[in-house]
Amino acid sequence: MNRTRTSHHRAIWRLLALACAQIALAAAGGVEAAEPPAQADSLSGGVPNHVIVKPGEDPEQISSWKREWRKFNYNTQKMMGMEPNETASRERFANGEQHFREKKYKEAAKEFDDAADRWPDSPLEEDSLFMKAESQFFSDNYSAASDTYGRLLKKFQNSRYLERAVARQFVIARYWEELDRKQNSFILTPNVTDKTQPIFDTQGNAIHAYESVHLNDPTGPLADDAVMAIANIHFLEDRHDDADYYYNLLRTQYPQSEHQKLAHLLGLRAKMRKYQGPHYEGTPVEDSAELVQQINAVFHDLPPDERERLRNAERALRLQKAQRDWETAQYYARTKHFGGARFYYQQIVKEYSDTPFGPQAKEKLAQIADRPDNPPQRFQWIVNLFRWDWDGEEE
Repeated sequence: MNRTRTSHHRAIWRLLALACAQIALAAAGGVEAAEPPAQADSLSGGVPNHVIVKPGEDPEQISSWKREWRKFNYNTQKMMGMEPNETASRERFANGEQHFREKKYKEAAKEFDDAADRWPDSPLEEDSLFMKAESQFFSDNYSAASDTYGRLLKKFQNSRYLERAVARQFVIARYWEELDRKQNSFILTPNVTDKTQPIFDTQGNAIHAYESVHLNDPTGPLADDAVMAIANIHFLEDRHDDADYYYNLLRTQYPQSEHQKLAHLLGLRAKMRKYQGPHYEGTPVEDSAELVQQINAVFHDLPPDERERLRNAERALRLQKAQRDWETAQYYARTKHFGGARFYYQQIVKEYSDTPFGPQAKEKLAQIADRPDNPPQRFQWIVNLFRWDWDGEEE
C-alpha cells in the first residue's frame, strides 16, 4: 500500500514539473515567436490537429497561449494514459453498457464518464454523457444526474436526447419540490444522509431544474408545465415579483397551455400583492386592472366563487386608484397648488364617486372653490430678472 502511494505521489510531482516546464516554454515562446499555423500543430510534439483546433473554431483566432495549454493538457493526459482515443472510449462505453444492464449503476456511471473524456466533442461523448446521467438517475443520485443532463444539453444544444433529458429533469424537479414542501427545511440546513436530494437548498435546485427544462426545450411538451411550476413555487413563498414574472411568461409565450386560466387568476393575485401603497409605484394597480379586463373578456366559464373574487378584486383596485388620486390631491392642497388639487378631486368625483373618497372629494372642492390655482410668488422681482422675450430683451 505504501509503495503504491509513493509511486502515485511521484507521478503527481512529475506532472507538476512538466506543467511548470510547459507553461514556461509557452510564455517564452509566446512573446517573440510568430503564432504557428493550425496545420503545424499536428506535427508539434505529436499532438493531433483536432486537439488544438476544436470543432467550429477558427484556427486564426486561437491564441498561442491556448495552443500551448492544449498541447500541455494532451501530453499530460497521454502520460497518464488518458489522452483522447476513440478505441479506448468505445471500450469504456461497452463496459458501461454491460454494467448498466446488470443494474450496477455506480460502476456504469464511472465507465461512461471515462468514455466521454476519452473522445470529446463527438457523438460518442454525447451518448456517454446521456448514459452517465441515466446511470446516476437510476442509482437515485438525482443531484448528480440533473447536473449531467444539464452538461449534456449545454454542450450538445441540439442533442437527440433532448426530450428524454428534460423529461428526467422535470421528474427530478417535481420530486425535489414536493420533498421540500413536506420537509420545510431551512435553506442552509445541509443534507448529509439522503442522496436523492441536493446538499443545500432543495427548493432552489428544483427551480433550477425546471428552468433547464424551459430554457433547453422551450417548445417542448413540458415547457409550460415547468414555467407554471416555477411560478407556483414563488407564489407560495410570497415572492410576488418572481411569481408575477413567470405567470406573465406563461400567459404570453404559451397561449395554448392548459394552465392559462390559473396563470391569469393567480397572476392577478401576485400583481395585486406587489402593490405597496399609494406612496409607491402605481404600475401594479394599472397592470392588475388590465388583467381583470382580460379575464372578463376571455374566461366566461368561471365558477361563482371565482367570479365573486374577481368582482372583489375590481372593487379593491378602484379603491386603490381613488386613494392614489386622493393622496396626490392632498399633496397639491398642502403646497397650495389648488389648481392641481382641483383636477384630482374632480377626477375622483367623476371616476370614483362610489368609493369613500367620492364624498370627501366633493367637500374638498367646495372648500377650495375660491382659492387661486397657484400660490403667490414671493420673489417676483427675482423671477423678472431672468425673464426674457424671444428677441433676447428683458420684458
